Formats: sequence, structure tokens, C-alpha cells
Amino acid sequence: MDKLINRLEIKPLVSIACITFNHEPYIRQCIDGFLLQKTNFPYEIIIHDDASTDKTDLIVKGYADQYPNLIFPICQSENQYSKGINFLCLNVFPKCQGKYIAFCEGDDYWIDPLKLQKQVDFLEYHSEYGLVYTDVNWDYQGMDKLDKSVFKNEIEKHKIDFNWLLINTGYFAPCTWLCKKEYLPSADIKSYVDLTFPWMLDILANSKVYYLPETTSNYRVLQDSASHSKDPNKMLSYRNGIFQIQLDYAKKYSVDLNILNKIKEIYYDSIFICAIVSDNMKSIDECLDYYLINKPIRIQTKIALLMLKYRLGKSVIKLFFNFKHR
Repeated sequence: MDKLINRLEIKPLVSIACITFNHEPYIRQCIDGFLLQKTNFPYEIIIHDDASTDKTDLIVKGYADQYPNLIFPICQSENQYSKGINFLCLNVFPKCQGKYIAFCEGDDYWIDPLKLQKQVDFLEYHSEYGLVYTDVNWDYQGMDKLDKSVFKNEIEKHKIDFNWLLINTGYFAPCTWLCKKEYLPSADIKSYVDLTFPWMLDILANSKVYYLPETTSNYRVLQDSASHSKDPNKMLSYRNGIFQIQLDYAKKYSVDLNILNKIKEIYYDSIFICAIVSDNMKSIDECLDYYLINKPIRIQTKIALLMLKYRLGKSVIKLFFNFKHR
């Protein structure tokens, strides 16, 4: 924008909500992506730093000093996440004045200067939609992958709706989202391992979601995070948290029993290997109980599962994987 917006005089049409913690190597690129935006409307940038132990907060404050009528920092002195405080809903969203809300974490960044303009143009003329999102580049950090690979959501192909997302837990990068303010999660939402999954479920249950087939953002994939980790215990804990969201939202919106059964089938298939590798006997037993009761399996497989259940040797796992899909 050519002219800075006085927050007291002009209400922004869009509020950009950014949360960050120890993102010193990335936060400048994130904020620069916000400043890159070319719009015919005013917007504001709310940045919440959760008591970073590096220099993230100093960088954020430096940008706020440079753009005092555009960037509004919230720098915590104590880490809110470790206290179980839903700071996004309690501290960030209430500060947002815009009709529309964009969301981006401090290690992700926007690459399209017309991202907000395109999304606002769509929502302004399609009142039946509550959110619009786009494709995203996956920007891998320190991994044996290409530096950047495009992740295609292809919403038209999958015909995304509430039931599809509840079953498949598909990922739609939040750094690409723009949603109407009335569809923000409420402050009393349950504390989950992932806020964006139930947030999208609530929107799909009450509105329509539009996929814009353009790449506007880069989602940075770090080596170790809540949703990406080499530690099987962390991944098991995260998957259990996602499963809890699925169960809660299946109940909240009274889904069909067939959908609930499909959710359980996918869940137990997805955690079985993690449970074995991490030697989590509680999760192993839950999987075995599920398979023995619910899966139409051959007698050889059932014997192998019973042997494993009663600790008669983990080598029987090979038998399980040889027969479970027959």
C-alpha cells in the first residue's frame, strides 16, 4: 500500500493473523510476504510471539516500529502454549478488525503479491462461501527431498465436503487460507493437537469452501514438528490427538455410523506400525482388539494376532502383514 493506514480512522477489510515462536531464521521472509501484498483495500498485520527464546520478538518489534500503523505485535513474556492457553483464540483473533481473516505461521511465507486481492474478490461476490484456499509449495528444510515440491490439493477431483475431510483428515495449508470472520473458531474450543483441522471441519459443516488453483504460499516443512517427526512416540501421540478430533466432531455433527467405522479403520491401520516400533503396548492392544473383533480376516491371521496380543513373539507381525488384506 502506498499509504499507511491509521488504525483508529480506517477499518481494515482483512486482518492477517500470524503466530510465531523461535522463528528467527524465517520470520523476516514471512513478514515480507505480508508487505508484498498489492490490494485496493486496507489490511492489518497482527503478530503474536509466544515468548521466543531467540531474536524473533526483536525482529517483529523492528518491523512494527517501521510500520506502526500496519503491524501490531503481541509479544508474550511467558510462553502461552506451554500453559495450555489457546492464545490464538484468546489473544490474536479478538484483536482482528477485518471482515476477512488470513492466517500464516511465522515459518511459512506468501509468494504471490495478489494473494489477498484474489481471495477477497472471490468472497466478496460469493456469499455462500466461508473460506477460500490455494495450492502451496512444500519447502523442505534439511531433508533428503527437493528443496521445493508442489502439493496439489485438487478439491474438484476429491469433491471435498465435511464427511470427506472428517474421514481422510486431508491437509489444506492454513497459510493459504482467507476466511470470513464469523467462521473463526470460538475462544471456548477444546484444546487439540491441531486447531486448523477442527476449524476447517466447522466451516465445512456450516458453509462452502472454495479452492483457488494457484500457488500463493510456501509451507515450510521442518525436520521435527508436531505433525512431522522421526520419533514414533511423537507421531503416535499426534495421530491419537487427530483421532480424538475425529471422534468429537463425528459426535458433534451426528455422522452416520458407516463414516465412524471408516474413521476407526483408517486410524488403527495408521497407528499399528508406530505402536509396534515405539513398543506402546496400550496402543498395540487397542489395535489388536479392533482387528480381532472387526476385521474379516483369515484364521491364520487371527492366530498370529492372538499370539502377538498374548506376547508370544513379535515375529508374528510379519504374518499379520502377509494376511491382513486377504
